[in-house]
Amino acid sequence: MTLLGRFSWFLVPSFAQIVTSSISIPMATLWLGPADYGAYALTVAFSSLASGISSLGSSFIFAQKHASSSPNVDMAQTVSTHVLLSLTMSTACAYIMVNFWSDLGLFVPNLSSIPQRDVDLAALSILPTTMWSLAADLLTLNGRARFFAAVVIAQAIVSTAALLSALIWFTQDAHALFIANAVGSLVLGAGATSELWRYRAKPDFSQFKNGAITGGAAISLSNIFDALYTVFERNLLLGFSGLASVGLYSHAQQYGGLVAVAVKALARAIWPVTLAEFKESQLKFRRTRHHWNIAYFAIGMVGIFFATIGSELIGFITHGKFSSAGPFATACIACLLVQNMGKPVTAAMYSTGRAVAFAKYVTLIGLVRLLVVVVAVPLCGAWGALVALLAYHVVFRIAMRLIVTDKVKLPYQDQWALTEFLLVAVIMGIIVIFSIEFRLKILILLAVGLTNSFLFIRLNKKY
Repeated sequence: MTLLGRFSWFLVPSFAQIVTSSISIPMATLWLGPADYGAYALTVAFSSLASGISSLGSSFIFAQKHASSSPNVDMAQTVSTHVLLSLTMSTACAYIMVNFWSDLGLFVPNLSSIPQRDVDLAALSILPTTMWSLAADLLTLNGRARFFAAVVIAQAIVSTAALLSALIWFTQDAHALFIANAVGSLVLGAGATSELWRYRAKPDFSQFKNGAITGGAAISLSNIFDALYTVFERNLLLGFSGLASVGLYSHAQQYGGLVAVAVKALARAIWPVTLAEFKESQLKFRRTRHHWNIAYFAIGMVGIFFATIGSELIGFITHGKFSSAGPFATACIACLLVQNMGKPVTAAMYSTGRAVAFAKYVTLIGLVRLLVVVVAVPLCGAWGALVALLAYHVVFRIAMRLIVTDKVKLPYQDQWALTEFLLVAVIMGIIVIFSIEFRLKILILLAVGLTNSFLFIRLNKKY
């Protein structure tokens, strides 16, 4: 399948999720408010942490095997061994979450108000979500975009149907969100089983030699720290700003998540090409640069849209309950630009096994993020959490480049991402500070959007 074909199929699920969200959000917010979404976000943060632990660095291990000179020789044994380990870990995490949630509530009092039935549903999603994480890595490396699209679309449709059915016939509180999450995860689990079954083989733990264990642990450590940080961040925000603030913040992240789905479509399509371009002698990454510049422009345009009339749009589809989430959603979208910088550096880190060296810095970077959020959230609430998120991505990308480029000379290709980020930030700042009326916001949106498009078309060839 061509790059364009892979991208198209990886992109299809983002449209499906946008369509289903345009149905589910207006319907769900008829009954649910920020506090309901806050309770859901707090609990799911723990199940996401468990999935991060259970994936055991599959992205690194599978990519390293794929980039080797003979990737098909023992890939089946590598995958089957990894699946066995992940199944064991995810099952243990689910058991701990179900049986020791009340004990955890002694240390985190805010959790005691979450019903056990919702905790059980969140724990149910751990195993299938973990398996899908492994399967998605393999589908990306092998370019199996059609199957990936089919599973994600099915998950979006089924989870939306489950949410609306639960709200209409069973319950009109946060329990409906947990039901939808659990049902959707089962769809992902079915898709993962179909993909991972293709790699069935006798497990062989000797496959994890030559740095695979330490490299996988490095990536896994980063994923675990991210998920653990989310748990801490949401509880900190709850303590200083209340459950409604957690709900507004997590709701805003949904819109950034929808944009991230489209971005990941390109990332999944171009990732095998980027890995191949790293093997070239000149390391120009021309195709990577071209396609990611288009992605940065698209993210920037969505960011400009949300910066200007995002609050009105969110207020309209949520019956006015979540209109305050507009600026937060804009900031989440802008952070995607920083998060997706440095693609040649990422390819170099995975292909050369430099993740092992980078692991030395992961903890330090995480501590910087913790320090910022602990100081910023009490002062600024959700804005403090966003400042910490931005600081994390900036320091993370700088550190990764320093680790990789001491051995390999790589081009800098993030000019357009930085341009779009600054543009979105400036527009959002103007709108928030000066409280501009809606009609003027529309004019700003048209003027900035057209100017940005014109400059991109004229200047993109230079990059």
